[in-house]
This record gives sequence, C-alpha cells and structure tokens, in this order.
Amino acid sequence: MSQSYSFPADLIITVTAQNTSLDVTPADFAAESLESIFAYGVRRWFQDNVNSAAKIARDASVEFDALAAMKARLDAAISGVIRTRNAAAASADPLDSYRLAIARRAMHGGKVPALAKSYKAIPSDDQPARVAHLMAWCTANAAKVDPLAESAKAEAEAMDAALGDF
Repeated sequence: MSQSYSFPADLIITVTAQNTSLDVTPADFAAESLESIFAYGVRRWFQDNVNSAAKIARDASVEFDALAAMKARLDAAISGVIRTRNAAAASADPLDSYRLAIARRAMHGGKVPALAKSYKAIPSDDQPARVAHLMAWCTANAAKVDPLAESAKAEAEAMDAALGDF
C-alpha cells in the first residue's frame, strides 16, 4: 500500500561506507523504496538502541527491561525527542541533564559500583563516550531514572521561580 511522500527538494543525505561517500536525495526515491527503507531503519534504530542498553546493563550487572526500553524509545520518537549517540550534540530532551546528574550521583556515591568501573574504563579524554555511556545506563534504567529526573527538574523550576521573587 504505497502512498506519495514528500521531502524538501534540497534534502541531501550523505551516506559513507568503505571510505567513500554518496549524496542521496530522498525526494528522488520511489514510494515503495522509501517504505522499505523506512521499515528497515525503524527496526534497526530500535534494535541498536535496545541492544546497546542491554549490553551496558549486563556489563554493569543491573537488570534490563527490553520492552520498557523499546517503549521509551517509541515515546521519544512520537514526542520528537530523540537522543543521538553523538554526546557532543545538544540534547533536545530537557531531562537529559538531570538524568546525567542522577547517573553521576549513583556512580560517584557508590550506589552502582559496576557503572563506576565501566565508566572509568573509558579514557578520560573521551568525554562524548563517557556521556553516551551514562545516558545508555539511564535508558536501561529509565523506569527508575526518569521519575527522579522529572522530580529534580520540577524542584529546580520551583527553586528558580522562588528565586525570581528576590
């Protein structure tokens, strides 16, 4: 069941593989091709995220709920808040800074020694990898981390509001 899809004519995606690159213009693709590529990409996107989070959870000796991780990923896509693996990219999710604070507190406070050990194994000059590692731990533990992050954000907003009265 194909339908028509529209993309900006100037949208170009550079694909790199085997030390070479090709510029691809999605507007030129047949609808059937786009549907197939999209379905593959969605499956791969979920699998990569869940498998990475599961490995980090396994390495940190914490339980992992794959279905919860998949649902969190789906919610992020539906809401338009998608984290990238590039930790240097600015996050569109305002809870990420609170999630990172929670992960760091859990790690440095001795609550999750396996996380501290796996974090320290990443070279200290590779901060993007360290942040990505902590965010993957947060994703793997979203059922516990996200409510804490939401609470911390609400508390910070209340404090900002109260300070605004000075």
